[in-house]
Amino acid sequence: MVEIKFMIHLITYCTDNYTRSANVVCQSAMKHGVDTVKIARDYDIPATVKLMFGDNLKEVNRHWFYIWKPYIIWNFIQGIQDGEIVIYADAGQTFTDSIKPLIDKMDEDILLFHNPWRHVEWCKADVSGNINGVQFGEYLTFRQAQASLIFFRITP
Repeated sequence: MVEIKFMIHLITYCTDNYTRSANVVCQSAMKHGVDTVKIARDYDIPATVKLMFGDNLKEVNRHWFYIWKPYIIWNFIQGIQDGEIVIYADAGQTFTDSIKPLIDKMDEDILLFHNPWRHVEWCKADVSGNINGVQFGEYLTFRQAQASLIFFRITP
């Protein structure tokens, strides 16, 4: 049987003071099975998109409340072929072993990881109420999905 080879890509994002951390995640990813890496920067985000971010651009400690992350991932995926894998990893992550077993076990097109915290410990209080008839109380007891490492299989 012939194994079908697909490309595995990594995207990360950093500001100037996290360049070293971004380089570490890229180097460790290449060492453990990633084919291509890209470091996105704030200047990769068009001014028109930044306008949509509004006052969030004033937030410095959590760099714009991470509102850039969906745009960076979405924009990168636009140039990737169907069937290929994209991994988003925050600068500061380090791959210590092969990524292949994780990709082989993907039974959905997105692979997320959980952290040990419950939503109620980190989410704003207004999500615990009833919005448009949807009760969020039970949701708050679930463990959070970790947004610092996400695997995507690109599909239509």
